[in-house]
Amino acid sequence: NRHSRRSALAPTGDNFASPKYEAERKIVPSTDSSKDINASEARSALGTRNSVLGTSVHFVIFPPHPMPSKIYPRTMLALLTAINFFNYIDRSVLFAVQPLVQAEFRRSDAEFGFLTTAFFVCYMVAAPIIAFFADRYPRKLIVVTGIVLWSAATLLTAVTHDFSTLFIRHALLGIGEASYAAIAPALIADLFPEQRRGRMLAIFYIAIPTGTAMGYLLGGYLGHLYGWRTPFYVAAVPGFILAAGLMFLGEPRRGANDHLRATPERATL
Repeated sequence: NRHSRRSALAPTGDNFASPKYEAERKIVPSTDSSKDINASEARSALGTRNSVLGTSVHFVIFPPHPMPSKIYPRTMLALLTAINFFNYIDRSVLFAVQPLVQAEFRRSDAEFGFLTTAFFVCYMVAAPIIAFFADRYPRKLIVVTGIVLWSAATLLTAVTHDFSTLFIRHALLGIGEASYAAIAPALIADLFPEQRRGRMLAIFYIAIPTGTAMGYLLGGYLGHLYGWRTPFYVAAVPGFILAAGLMFLGEPRRGANDHLRATPERATL
């Protein structure tokens, strides 16, 4: 019977043949046209099953956005720009209160300079690794994880009482911000067609100078009035809120707005 035939054809030691093994077993070159048709149907059924399962998991974690097509990209751009704004506030607020921190920890200028070196080394090492995974896995999950990581690192600074913890804070900040800088521009590119993409990225990147300036203003003002720890409490909270907001927006489809013909110059490094 059919069960006995499956058992005989299954790999040694198996008591049954899996659906995948059944499909692979049927895909065997044959001179019989009917068998070739069965093999094609088995291959198609196996691929459809895997794609449907993958789509189900993707939609459970990242539901498709319910917004109208015109509102969704603008909302996503506004949210990503706001996150980038607080990204640079979190990066620069320490520089505004560094004299106060340095006086408490009693460390030299060279040692505090080494903190910035640690940040950029972690940033440079993490960015290509994160980009590698972003090409293969859902990007929004990686971005949200990075936002939470650097916001937590900023909050950690407010309760830091030794120089070693401050060093760890800079390392985590570099890794978290690298995950955002490597992926957010690609998300924006998938939201807008080529003729509008440059203008939208300009809006996104205007958050760099404004966020940096606001970090100095926030740190200098609050640090002088309430102590150097207070600015970090204030700067950390918006990151968590914006990360939660980003989870409610669907991830744009890769290449959804790429309309120009692919050329060797555009499609390769």
